[in-house]
Amino acid sequence: MAKAPLRKIQKNKQEQPEKEISLPSQSKIIRLIRNHSGNMFQPSFGDPTKLGVAKNPYYKFSKVAELSPALILIADRQGFIEYANPSFLKLSQYKEEEVIGCGLEMFKSSLDYQQQYTELKTAIGNGEEWKGELINNKKRGGTFVFSATLTPVRNEYDFITSYIMVGQDITPFRETEKELKMAVEEKTVLLSELHHRVKNNLAIISGLMQLQAFTEGNESVQSKLYSSVGRVQAMANMHELLYESGSFSQLEFGQNLKKIVTSISKMYYELTQKIDVKLDVESVMLNINQAHPCSLIMNEVITNAYKHAFTKAESGKIRIQLYNQEQTVYISIADNGSGLPEDFDIDRDKTLGNTLLKTLVKQLNGTYQYISDEGGTTFTLCFQKENIKGSAGAHLH
Repeated sequence: MAKAPLRKIQKNKQEQPEKEISLPSQSKIIRLIRNHSGNMFQPSFGDPTKLGVAKNPYYKFSKVAELSPALILIADRQGFIEYANPSFLKLSQYKEEEVIGCGLEMFKSSLDYQQQYTELKTAIGNGEEWKGELINNKKRGGTFVFSATLTPVRNEYDFITSYIMVGQDITPFRETEKELKMAVEEKTVLLSELHHRVKNNLAIISGLMQLQAFTEGNESVQSKLYSSVGRVQAMANMHELLYESGSFSQLEFGQNLKKIVTSISKMYYELTQKIDVKLDVESVMLNINQAHPCSLIMNEVITNAYKHAFTKAESGKIRIQLYNQEQTVYISIADNGSGLPEDFDIDRDKTLGNTLLKTLVKQLNGTYQYISDEGGTTFTLCFQKENIKGSAGAHLH
């Protein structure tokens, strides 16, 4: 007789009720999400028999706001706060019950950004999006800078039901920015004062040398003193332009060239009425470490034209051109004087002026030449614009 198969006898187990998840302080945001989502969101959480969130499909949405490091506020149509996430409450030092039902302006600081709150209020009144920064008060003193975006929330009928404001605390960035700005302003003032003092000291040196030249009986020594005065004044003019422009790395060399001509013409005032100087210069920005040697070169060449191209009885013309083509600077100084002596050899000339000229052109990594004939003498200089770092004197070999 065959035995009937054994059957396992199972006890009827009483079904356990699904656990309700309690969300302290999250009821408002869950309600807001539910009310404004309509049928747009159909979140799937897997097998509803295995997840306790089945009865609350908005749980994840509330958790996003609760755990987000971003600062989140939800306000009604009139701009009254309905929800503030923990990140915002922690930063502002307020409790949830202290902010719910209050207007956004409750955080308004008496510092800057008053216009921003006015624009924010207008955006809420017009149902528009708004972006900006707000300086807000903390409950226990102090302020924080809130970079925020306000976005209207619309239902399926395109009716605005609330506003969501999301942003971040940018107080550390603004404080660092303020410190850097103050440091830059302080550095600017110090550099400005430095150039001003250098200019004044060079002016004193120039005045002392001129006084020495006035009392010097030897014409050769007097001429050398005047040449040195011109070099000092060329550097003083450059520092004056830097001081006036507020830039300590770039110099508009066209203006500097005009100042050099004016200084030289004053020094040789006896020839000023007889020599006609024509300037054809473009606006060329030079790095200070190129403007420095270039200024001294211009002083040497223009001074030589005043001193040697014409006799005291002659009148003459000097034409100065400055222009920039791509990254190359071209300068020419032409006179219609008597020209250079026939036996003049620039490579064998050991005078201070010529030695200084060669050194300065080398510092510019440039090239120069003199062309002289019966029609006069033309000096040309060309070099590549460079952004040279460091002090100008460090590049003088």
